[in-house]
Amino acid sequence: MMQSGIEHPMYSSTLDCWKKIYRVEGLASFYRGALSNMFRSTGSAAILVFYDEVKKFLNWGGI
Repeated sequence: MMQSGIEHPMYSSTLDCWKKIYRVEGLASFYRGALSNMFRSTGSAAILVFYDEVKKFLNWGGI
């Protein structure tokens, strides 16, 4: 654990951190912000599919 200059750290371990976050904020707090990541990965996947289709089209024409 990083030394933060605090005499008594807020968390004693990673598992302790997860437990306290769950207890205070609930299960949904672990998924907060996931929607924006889903949109970003969907865009990346669409670009890969588009690239493959353009590549197939260009090979079909003999270019």
